[in-house]
Amino acid sequence: MKLIHVTLVIAAAILMGTFFLMNQQYHKAKQMESSLQGLLGSAIYQIWSSYNDLEKYPPDEVNRERLNQINEKLSALAPTPTL
Repeated sequence: MKLIHVTLVIAAAILMGTFFLMNQQYHKAKQMESSLQGLLGSAIYQIWSSYNDLEKYPPDEVNRERLNQINEKLSALAPTPTL
């Protein structure tokens, strides 16, 4: 009889531990998803903003310096390659 109680307690502890770990992994995944969505939203906004800035000027006012500034903004969004 005592062996059955010990077995039940161990099984319950394993189930609770498994539930806790699965719940923790679920919350980490949701947090990472939310963070990724924020980063992507920010990047898309920066791209849109850069092109919107370019659209404000007539074609004769778009010079190399202005294009370089936009290129710097956009290149800040791209990941730098690592070796």
